[in-house]
Parts: sequence; structure tokens; C-alpha cells
Amino acid sequence: MDTKQLDDALAKLFVDEGERIVFWHDPAQEFRDFMNRLPFLTFGDTTVHIISLDQVSLLATKIRMERDEPDSRFLLYAPTEEPDATDDWLLDIRLYSRSFRADRASIILDELGLENHHLRDHLTQRRRFFDGSSPGRFLEHFL
Repeated sequence: MDTKQLDDALAKLFVDEGERIVFWHDPAQEFRDFMNRLPFLTFGDTTVHIISLDQVSLLATKIRMERDEPDSRFLLYAPTEEPDATDDWLLDIRLYSRSFRADRASIILDELGLENHHLRDHLTQRRRFFDGSSPGRFLEHFL
């Protein structure tokens, strides 16, 4: 996914769908350098604060989002997998917010209109098939 596609996907979440908080887990760390250079994103009149969860206190982040800036928008970037529920300090926020992924399998799921991302591992294992020309179009008529 290039930066233009990334901007479009995030703009859709924050502007078109009106999300206030979006979690982005990037375990392959494909976008870590890109995200660490940006303090915020701007989509027209909408400003989105970027917080790298590996560089801040999770309690301080929670206080900032819920008490200090309850009307602001946030992109919470983590260069790790999503934590288990028992270890997740932000679980309550995660339950009412959205998740975003920019890996190839997630993009395919979105193109096919599938909201159940449990198939991500399955698609990742079959990456060679999906690296061909437009597998989404081939599968669309089956859905």
C-alpha cells in the first residue's frame, strides 16, 4: 500500500465514517518509520493526532483521549500484534473504536467487502495466489 492509498483509507475512516479513534497494528512494521515522523494527519478540516503506542504510557494516552481531549480524533499506531484482552490497558476504548490494517490480506478482505478479518491468516498463507492479477475480481462473483 502506498502513501496515497494509505491517506485515502484513513480519510475514509475519519472523515467519511466519522470515527474518532482508530487502532492500527502493524506487526510487520512496514510503516513504522513513516508513522514516527508524523505528529498528526490532516484531512480537510479534520485533524487526527497520531500516537505511537510503543513510545508512550498507555494510562497517559487513555487520560488524554477520554478526559483531556474527548472531542479530538486519534490514530493509535502499534508496531505489534493486537494484545490479548487480559493484557490490554486500552480494551474498553478498543471495543468502541475501529481497527485498521494496511497489509495485503486486509486490503483483499476490504476489496471483497468482507468485514470478518478472521480470514487474514488464511489469505496470508495463500499470498502467491493473491499476488496474481486481480484475484478480487475472480472471487467477487462467488460472494
